[in-house]
Amino acid sequence: MNTGKASATVKGTGKYFGSRSVTFNIKQASNTITKVTPTEKTLRREILERKDLSFQLKATDLFGAKKTFALDKEKTKAKAQKYIKVSKIGTVIVKKGTPKGTYNEKVKVTAAGTKNYTAKTSAKTVRVIVK
Repeated sequence: MNTGKASATVKGTGKYFGSRSVTFNIKQASNTITKVTPTEKTLRREILERKDLSFQLKATDLFGAKKTFALDKEKTKAKAQKYIKVSKIGTVIVKKGTPKGTYNEKVKVTAAGTKNYTAKTSAKTVRVIVK
């Protein structure tokens, strides 16, 4: 069912007679991002010495909306921002030369809204471990 005005009519049958109509509004549903995967990725330092490495994030929401991704720069340490980037489509790029360590990235995931449900942005932690 779509948002907007709707009406329902009940009509009596048999021994029952008459009818009753009611008009009501259907409001936008609130979307929720339920899952972001992977939440942790381990990469080998030997490979990062030669080239950038990347992996893809996937997000699930209640309504199957189009999703965009971004690194939450306010909640991610500057050192991690120097070595790790997140594209709008969810590709995490770990730059060549990234030192060993654990990097906890806050990634903002936005599920786009439509006329039937609202947009929703949620921050999820993605851990990148370089060994």
